[in-house]
Amino acid sequence: MTGAGNNTVRAASAGFLFIGCVTALLCLLALPFTAAIGPFYWDTLIYYDATARIASGQIPIIDFLAPVGPSGYWLFYALHEVFPDGQGVYLATWSILLVSAPAMVPVLCDAARKSGLVAVALAVPFLVFSALPFNVEQFYPYPGVDGYGIYNRHISQLLYVVVAALLFADSAIARVISLTMALTALFLTKITGFVIALPLVLLALFARRLRLRELVAVTALFVSVLVGLEIWCGLTSAYVESIAELVSMNEGALLIEIVHAGATHIAILTALGLLLLMLFWLERDDLGEAWDDFIAGRKAAAICTVARSTWMWLLAVTIGGLMLESQNWGGQAFLFIWPVLLRAALVDRSAWPARGSAFVTILIAAAALPTLANIGGRAIRTYAAQMQYDVVEIEELGPLSAVSKRDKIDKRVALIREQSIRNPDYFRSYAAAGELPRFTYYANPEFQLAWLAAIGEGVAAIRHYEARNDMRFETILSLNFVNPFPYLLDRDSARHVTIGKDPFRTLPPTDAQARAEIADTDLVLWPKCPVTVANVRIRDAYGAHLDDRLTIPLSPCWDGLVRPELAPDDLASENGTTNGA
Repeated sequence: MTGAGNNTVRAASAGFLFIGCVTALLCLLALPFTAAIGPFYWDTLIYYDATARIASGQIPIIDFLAPVGPSGYWLFYALHEVFPDGQGVYLATWSILLVSAPAMVPVLCDAARKSGLVAVALAVPFLVFSALPFNVEQFYPYPGVDGYGIYNRHISQLLYVVVAALLFADSAIARVISLTMALTALFLTKITGFVIALPLVLLALFARRLRLRELVAVTALFVSVLVGLEIWCGLTSAYVESIAELVSMNEGALLIEIVHAGATHIAILTALGLLLLMLFWLERDDLGEAWDDFIAGRKAAAICTVARSTWMWLLAVTIGGLMLESQNWGGQAFLFIWPVLLRAALVDRSAWPARGSAFVTILIAAAALPTLANIGGRAIRTYAAQMQYDVVEIEELGPLSAVSKRDKIDKRVALIREQSIRNPDYFRSYAAAGELPRFTYYANPEFQLAWLAAIGEGVAAIRHYEARNDMRFETILSLNFVNPFPYLLDRDSARHVTIGKDPFRTLPPTDAQARAEIADTDLVLWPKCPVTVANVRIRDAYGAHLDDRLTIPLSPCWDGLVRPELAPDDLASENGTTNGA
């Protein structure tokens, strides 16, 4: 067989093997496994809220507001249709593979034509970090998965594809396919990732790693998708408007946020800084020639030389990673520097002196180890601890209860409910002061478990109330960060309201459509185990649209705010039972 034939076989084998690994990973969702509950696990429930809405015909952004783009919810819904009993955090984490994996295949096939080692070196980190539901940051000391920061992990993985395509894909077709899929997914997942990708694409254009006609093709395909979405339902313009609204709600001091991100990731930034100095020294001759060309008026040649240097690429992804982390909380920080590091280690090092190459290798390891150690170490620790964890059994929650816990946490979980009922004024006093009982209250696994138990109690209470009164609430809204009740009870959700309601970041003022939908909602749920400042502010935001409702005590942890015509006759006839009382 000729050399070209061998290269083709190797490329095809790399693609098939990669897709086989991804398929095998996704098929694990058919198994009845659990996840060790970790901090902010309730973020995962947002996906179930969106799934219930999509199943009823709602369109993200158009029919319900969301803190990010629509693609993550569509992908979760698609994977949930195949694996309805799949573990939630893994469903959410792996759903991005429906886009990122196909986008990665052309890159790996192209890389494999030259070197099987390079293809493997690109594929393994991508698969490992895509598979593990862990962030670089550790927000709680006990072992557990990270049910939050999922959007941010997704954009880091998509940026990995973008950088890999720009540095390793030699075929124009491969670059166009991979970049179109990755950039479109970035835009529709979270706009910050897309903004970070644009300078990298521009750098590749200057470096002549991306031809102008290829960029035009990518842009045309990207725009055609957005135009199609706009023609279909007006999604693109609505999405841009929602981005502008969220930006206005979250304006802050960028410099302070950059300093905070730098302090959080000081280990990796120190290694990257030293590596940048080393690369600048090793490439000083080429960079010096570029400077001479620039002074001599040969600006295009100078720019191309600098843009093609490993030093420039590492500087670009380092700045991009720092900017991304300044705007995102939780995720796989600096993951997309890995293709640059791999290129330096496997491709470029042959051009450097042996001693310099050795120093570069050491610094590459130092830059890569923080991400690998944090995520890999946490994964090993969590899976080892989980073998001794107890499975949570809450029948009313279905797949939402596919979590496990430490056996000594049950008493603390029970105390949250008990204290919420016996001493409600304690929690109300904190809410009135605009504070939580502890700064990390939502991060505590015992709170997350207590909240899951409260949801199960609410589901059972609603079913009991409906059976006792021979009626059915068709639409349900919870005055809380998450609203899994429509999913669990197979009901409709109020349209034009936010999912993932964070009154400090993602809860815009209600418009006329939202007010009408809230007014028409059959059952609005008020959580009392416990009352928190966020819930109070959500209730205040919607309060003007709830004044005419009657309060029914569904359970010690839940009150139902219902329209008068849906309340029992004996309750509707009583005085002082309105929501405002």
